[in-house]
Amino acid sequence: MKSYKILVLAGIGIIVVGIILFSGCIEEKPKEKSALEVYCDVSSLTPRDYNECCKYRGELYSEIKKKGISYCIPENIKHGLDCITLFAMSEENVSVCDKISYWSGRNYCMPFVAAAEENTSVCDKISVESVKENCIGMVAKAKRDVSICDKTSTSSGKNYCIGMVASAKKNISLCDKIPILSKKEYCIGMVAAAKEDVSLCDKISIKSIKDGCLLMIAMGTKTNISLCDKISDAHLKDECITKVAETKEFVIKQQLHHKRTFVLRESQQQNRMFLFVIKFQNQFGKKTALFRLRTKQDVSLCDKMSNDEVKESCIMGVAWATQDISLCHKLSPSDEGGCIGMIAQEKQDVSLCDKILTTLEKEYCIESVAEIKEDISLCDKISNTFIKDECIKHVATTKQDVSLCDKISNTSTKDACIKGIAEARLCDKISTIFGKDTCIWRVATTKQPDGSICNKISTTMGKETCIRQVAELKHDASLCDKISDTKIKESCIERSSRN
Repeated sequence: MKSYKILVLAGIGIIVVGIILFSGCIEEKPKEKSALEVYCDVSSLTPRDYNECCKYRGELYSEIKKKGISYCIPENIKHGLDCITLFAMSEENVSVCDKISYWSGRNYCMPFVAAAEENTSVCDKISVESVKENCIGMVAKAKRDVSICDKTSTSSGKNYCIGMVASAKKNISLCDKIPILSKKEYCIGMVAAAKEDVSLCDKISIKSIKDGCLLMIAMGTKTNISLCDKISDAHLKDECITKVAETKEFVIKQQLHHKRTFVLRESQQQNRMFLFVIKFQNQFGKKTALFRLRTKQDVSLCDKMSNDEVKESCIMGVAWATQDISLCHKLSPSDEGGCIGMIAQEKQDVSLCDKILTTLEKEYCIESVAEIKEDISLCDKISNTFIKDECIKHVATTKQDVSLCDKISNTSTKDACIKGIAEARLCDKISTIFGKDTCIWRVATTKQPDGSICNKISTTMGKETCIRQVAELKHDASLCDKISDTKIKESCIERSSRN
């Protein structure tokens, strides 16, 4: 579940703006909605968030519909509470929530089931008053019925409930039912976010709440950086810039995803050069043994391995540790080039790439050395147009030199290069070093992650943990070579081996 709490830090002792845990995003509720639609309805902030929720929870919901509760039990690690919650909602059976082993998880599940059933009596099963109040608000939102808010026992619960219904119905007049100015203006902010109507924020007189309103719309549309400039609080402005920057980076990179996937399929052997060690760890549980081999740098120990693939993985590990290219010649022809490329990248020695027999692997080797050395001239050694363009783009991004993008022949890749650098630079608008580093981290580790962006982080540890995160997301152990800290590097290799 997405949690949409907005915390506004407003100078001297003021913290707080916005309750937005579950606010509205869609038009009047159709008569029959699936459990997924109800789930996304009551847990979304804007129309965009609703659509993203349906998209990213859709696969999970399909599996639940096909496999039932067995897909969730034991508690599905990947999807956490959402799996059991969605199943309970689809069955409209609150007792399914009891399958969750811990108390807070059950309290998370029950309000969603209440919303799916449109039944506030389910909320009576909840002992924690604040959770119960939230449950009533979710039912009121699901039914689009503000009269249900009268069932709440506190004024704050009722005000929050009214705000949820107002945002769901996109009806600002419902906010007039709230007598307290600050709570009324929170309500206006929720409606503004649901309608994505920035003009409604101008109806808010309290500065911190108005800032929260602008932030919610900026986060909802995720395209308009100018909204961030309207925010008066410096910390909140930084958060706004970060959110817009990371989302734009994702949109830009997503455009090249399919083309990159095709080339990676074509160059499968090249990818494998960084995966042998990982495969060895993952399939045979030899992580500790592998690190001992690398420490002892004794390739003769590899001969003790009975499985040929494991043996080659072992040789690869020792070759990597010793930087001894002669060990690569002990490998099969399909793996020899990958081994040489790995050492060339580690040594930053492009001449070693010439020892690789296949053209494709050789040119990917050159690209990897060019990127790590930030040497654009090396890209000229590449004949494959796509790899050459990607080489230039990676060097340009690493150096943050937009002029280099002009060397790219493919128009879409050139545009992506220019836009990618421009959006990463949005982080430079942030006033604090910590805030700037956080923004860069988020841009680098979006769903189409890019390790070269991590180089802009100010601290070595921040830079290297960022690279580790990208390596994990991409399942690419080669990125770990860029890490100097031994523990972070070993952790990087282990994490990037996970399925």
